[in-house]
Amino acid sequence: MSHPYRSSADHSGFSPSRRSRRRPVWLWITAPVVLAVLVIGVGALTRGEQSQATPTPTVGESTSQTPPADTEGWQACQDLREISAAELDHDVNREIGQQAQASTDTTLAARGKDLVDAARAAADQEPIEGNLTISAAQVDLREACDRAFGPA
Repeated sequence: MSHPYRSSADHSGFSPSRRSRRRPVWLWITAPVVLAVLVIGVGALTRGEQSQATPTPTVGESTSQTPPADTEGWQACQDLREISAAELDHDVNREIGQQAQASTDTTLAARGKDLVDAARAAADQEPIEGNLTISAAQVDLREACDRAFGPA
């Protein structure tokens, strides 16, 4: 049976030289240039559309930097956002919780009470358990703040 690339007359074992299967040089140069132009063009168009669009606030997001009517709740949320997530000082957390309790938002008030209770309970617990209790209450209050006033 004869090999499809060899002629039946060629018995030397060497295949005849075939044309190289490399792509033409112009293709190696043109393809990346075209791709770069497309990426830059799409980026410029997208950037232009974003600058022309007017931002719309999400649900619960304040459109201005002024505090809403619930100043106590808003201030408690601002204080909570300013402290580190690792701030486990009982007094600091108790004060923030008490301020949140004065909120007109019932969810914020409830989460503020939970933070006050967690700060009091943490004083009587082992340090690790107390810190976990305060951290969980902080997370709950932060989530309530995000729902009431929008994410930070």
